[in-house]
Amino acid sequence: MVDFTSPYDHGGVQKVIISCNSGRFREINVGNRMIETVFYENLASPFITGSILIADSSNIFNHINFLGQEIISFTLYNVDKTEFLKKSFIITGVDRYSKGNDASAVIMLNFTEEHAVTSEMTRISKSYEGKLESIVSNIITDQLSKELITETSSQDAIRYLMPYTQSPLEAARTLTRRMSTSNGSPFYLYSTLYEDSLRLESLETMLSTMALSNVEFKYLNVSADTRGDMFDAAKQIVTMSMSNNEDIINLMRNDVFGSQYLWLDTNKDIPTELRYRFTESVPKMPTPNGTLNYDDNFTANSKQYHEGVSSLNSQITTTNIFNNINSLNEEIVIDNHMKKAESRSLKALLTKSQFDMTIPGFYFMTAGRVLGKKINVYVPKNITPMNEAGVNLNTLADKKLTGQYLVFGIRHTFKSDQYHVTMNVTKYDNKKSLSNERINVI
Repeated sequence: MVDFTSPYDHGGVQKVIISCNSGRFREINVGNRMIETVFYENLASPFITGSILIADSSNIFNHINFLGQEIISFTLYNVDKTEFLKKSFIITGVDRYSKGNDASAVIMLNFTEEHAVTSEMTRISKSYEGKLESIVSNIITDQLSKELITETSSQDAIRYLMPYTQSPLEAARTLTRRMSTSNGSPFYLYSTLYEDSLRLESLETMLSTMALSNVEFKYLNVSADTRGDMFDAAKQIVTMSMSNNEDIINLMRNDVFGSQYLWLDTNKDIPTELRYRFTESVPKMPTPNGTLNYDDNFTANSKQYHEGVSSLNSQITTTNIFNNINSLNEEIVIDNHMKKAESRSLKALLTKSQFDMTIPGFYFMTAGRVLGKKINVYVPKNITPMNEAGVNLNTLADKKLTGQYLVFGIRHTFKSDQYHVTMNVTKYDNKKSLSNERINVI
């Protein structure tokens, strides 16, 4: 058994096979030529993308003759030579080619999952009936040969005429945008690196599920030189950064706080105008950290943000297009259209408080799926610790940044024999005790 010497360790030379199912060239293992490989997964994307940088001093470029019609298969190992990732993709292009000298070059290839390519080359016109999640599942299964793990939405069964202009994934995304829970929570259709199935899951479910157990990622000045503290070092936040947080103007433009909606039934020639207020819908959602990250007493020109109208949104919601079942934009009860406003607000709200954190990759070699799950994060507050009795990590915790976050996106980077991960994490609530914080007080 080989010991890890660093929480960044992985198995070094990996098995990376480039092949072609048409037999155009002989398959080749470029694992020992791999300089860097990156995988991207995100809640907003139903497919994984990535890139690989390889060194070519063996005429690989001519042997393969990259056409964007090649398969790249990864089998990655840890230092014990235990397999922790096996996945195949389709190469979609040569992103960069750089000649180093007369006899060598570096090639960067882009790749994505096969079902994303299949979707781009598929157009059908077909009628589907049923609950939204069932229709999405049927499209994904029938057209892309992928399994979908899903949950139930609050909308009634509909008939959906899939237009010939849409790819299967475009149609699935259209239906996903229409889905919500009874509390107006949006749904996300996404793919994860360590699973073969796609997922269709509500934000409400993600926030209601327990955070990853016995795991807390900490921004602390520690080091690991032995296996004994490797598991702690693997959860150390090495860097963290944030930008465009609490961007109120952008949030207003995305109808987070207050807006006006007009639903027009052209069949009955009846317009219905409804007002959306942040304080009436978002409080129904889970608050893992305690209290919403919003001051409902603050005013601008004597008006609270949620009493403002940042936009007027109108939509044609013709009823009785089909005699016996709803169409995509119909609701039996007109007030249910407000779930669209709530869903739109909650999606945009996730950009309010987020940051990127980089950690070693050790934990991810056994963690399985992390995208779409909650994690615990610890960050110390910006104050010089005092040598006082009773001062500990909890006392020094930054109550704004410490807490439970939803993992929204992950970038996995393999370079040489090192593996690190950058996670985009987000939340919209804070600890209640944050309001008690004072300057220069631990």
